[in-house]
Amino acid sequence: MHPEEQDAEVLSRVLSFVEDAPARGESTLVHAAARRGHGIKEALDKEPWALNEPDCTGKSPIHAASKYGNKNALEELIEANASVNMKDFVGLTALMLASLNEHVDCVRLLLRHSDINIDQRDNEGRTALCYAARTCDPEVVAALLAEGASVSARYITGDSPLHWLGKNFNYTGMTPLMQAIINNRVAPLQCLVEAGASMQLLDKWGRSILHKAAISDLDVLQYLLSLDPTMFRGISPSQPDAWGRAPWDKFEDTLFPDDIGYREESSHEASEAAFNQLLQIAQDENMRWEINVLESTLAHVRQSRVDEARSQLDSGIVQRRKWKDDEGVRYYRGISQHIQAGVFEGVITTLEEDIEYLRGQIGSSPWLGDSDSSLSDSSDIASSEEEDDQTDGSEDDGSEDGDDAYETAESGDEAENEDTITAL
Repeated sequence: MHPEEQDAEVLSRVLSFVEDAPARGESTLVHAAARRGHGIKEALDKEPWALNEPDCTGKSPIHAASKYGNKNALEELIEANASVNMKDFVGLTALMLASLNEHVDCVRLLLRHSDINIDQRDNEGRTALCYAARTCDPEVVAALLAEGASVSARYITGDSPLHWLGKNFNYTGMTPLMQAIINNRVAPLQCLVEAGASMQLLDKWGRSILHKAAISDLDVLQYLLSLDPTMFRGISPSQPDAWGRAPWDKFEDTLFPDDIGYREESSHEASEAAFNQLLQIAQDENMRWEINVLESTLAHVRQSRVDEARSQLDSGIVQRRKWKDDEGVRYYRGISQHIQAGVFEGVITTLEEDIEYLRGQIGSSPWLGDSDSSLSDSSDIASSEEEDDQTDGSEDDGSEDGDDAYETAESGDEAENEDTITAL
């Protein structure tokens, strides 16, 4: 063939190729196949140039396969050497999209690729772990953590993945850790705990992780029992949810076949023993914490340090309010008011007695009474000076004894929303 004819043939092929290709930014056959989940090889045969071609949003076919959870299509694109770290116009990668849309199989497939950048950031500085934590999928979070995803990398707002792991929740108020518990996923649960996910949060119905553990299986209960007991400090074993149901009430539900978490009779005894032990640990840790608060308060009172003593008691008020324990709130407020009034002798006696009482309660059964709230009635505190005045025939109108504080305790009642889904 004459050289000029050869040049014309080459030019003709190039022009044909260009005519077949859509304008830049349009979706290609490979994009369509990636979204469908099949036909990748056929589409690449027709449009080999489209392997990493961005559409109008900057997304390549590998983005589409990851977004829609099409593992087989994603695998074929990876085998064809698609770029696994390619970003769209806002910086999203295939790994971020798979994590955001809770496609754990796609996440694991991408993580096996030697070139994957697990901590790659979008335009706002977010990583795949940030997106996984925000959607609360424990399996995806665990997969990323297992491969070394950073929990401390901060993005533009100053938050880190650890912030989301500890505080984020879905529409029911459940965190990834709570979901791992109720779904009996020990491996994700372990990853979340080791990453620092908070164990003290409540869902939108006021349920703690003990409410969630009540319907989990024995493996989850045994894992929770293996943790440092101090991790359960601040979680009340008797705290009621919005419907007044404590964790033990939830556990009893598992005895009935129609309820979530139903346990066969053969496994119930072991689960009951484990759950009781878990409640015991939570109760004892809360008592140890309370003893520390009261001992610190006592030390300040003995030195007549009023502000420091009342500051210690404030932490008790906050914790008791969180537990919806009005009696406990009144106790701490009463002690605080007597300290402010200078009734030191009576306060010292009461604190010493209550510290001794709490020490004796450590190790006692959670079912022998509300031992975490059976402290003294602080309204009974009276100084020796007051007793002397009464002996002399003087009368006290009670205007400074702090009783009013007990009559105005916050109820903490929450209106029950009958339209709310109570799936847990």
